[in-house]
Amino acid sequence: FLSSYISLALLISYAYAQPTKGNLPQDIENALTKILEATPKSNPAPSVKTLDTITDFLLSKTQSSKKIQPKTRPYGNGIFYKTSINVPLKTIIEYTLNPNVPVESVLPTSLRKNSWVKGSEILSKYKNFTEAKLPPESMIVAKGVEHEEITPDFSSGCYYSYFLDRLFILYTYNGANVLYTISFMPEYSTVGKRGYIVNDNQWSYVYTPVEGTNLTFLSWAKTYMYGSASVSAYIQQPNKETTDFFIFKWTKAGWSGTNVVKHSHITNGVIRFMDGFKQVIESPNRPNIKSIIGKHKELSSTSSEKLKKEFYPHAKKLSEAAKKHSTLSKGIFKEALKDNNYPILLTREDIISELLKAHIKSQINHQK
Repeated sequence: FLSSYISLALLISYAYAQPTKGNLPQDIENALTKILEATPKSNPAPSVKTLDTITDFLLSKTQSSKKIQPKTRPYGNGIFYKTSINVPLKTIIEYTLNPNVPVESVLPTSLRKNSWVKGSEILSKYKNFTEAKLPPESMIVAKGVEHEEITPDFSSGCYYSYFLDRLFILYTYNGANVLYTISFMPEYSTVGKRGYIVNDNQWSYVYTPVEGTNLTFLSWAKTYMYGSASVSAYIQQPNKETTDFFIFKWTKAGWSGTNVVKHSHITNGVIRFMDGFKQVIESPNRPNIKSIIGKHKELSSTSSEKLKKEFYPHAKKLSEAAKKHSTLSKGIFKEALKDNNYPILLTREDIISELLKAHIKSQINHQK
């Protein structure tokens, strides 16, 4: 008992995240504050000057993203990350800003499912983005409120659902086309429930209705995401067919009000998000938008019983794999997966999301 107590104490001590002052210039921190404060529906959009301040910083920095450190904010520790996406910005806009394309179909490793709250501005204004000629003649702006449920977390196995204020801005900077996507979580998430990553590359996950974590000695912990915010920029420079991606992201999560999210956790989550996105968006076999929308409509109009029947082969495959798995063969996961019980635990929307992802995966894995 004493050794278990010491291990738990060490784990908790190790897990507590330490805040950082950051090393960004103050004008960049100020500009990030302004753009994040602009996300709620009632607040005005940020000025072009604010956008230019951030964009100029992003395009002028050549050092490793690991050396750039935003300061800790009330909504969590912050990181900076950058990479390149091997498609033009127009393609990214068409797949990510059309609300008829379920976001989980292009972000399969990050999102379990996603929906827009009725009345969100993006629902009526998305064509301003998807049909815009680049470079745009003037700044294009739209907002919305998004409901997300994420895939299980790498470190704890927890998955959460929450609402996000969203802001989208398309404009041009010195000949470059720039898309900003900003998110801010105004309220805590739901309590974390236990899931498991079976195979992240294959978008295979198990979800249970049980609250808690997969961490040793902490299965009892009721965790929450206390805060989250991000400022992402997709920039296509003149005469290039690729798009550079930059993100500032902050996250705060834990239990009993304690933040246990470290910078490395956030960075790994962003890399996971981008790896899944690239799997889809960079694939030569990427299904076209009409195909994705059509498949989603087909699934949405299918009866619940037929959806379950279509999902059973996947559930059976998980059940068979679980029998020889060190984690899935025990406890709550064994209970969830036994005797084809899994489809019964899932909602209609859960199954539609699973089947849509399976369709996308089959398309991009198809060898032409």
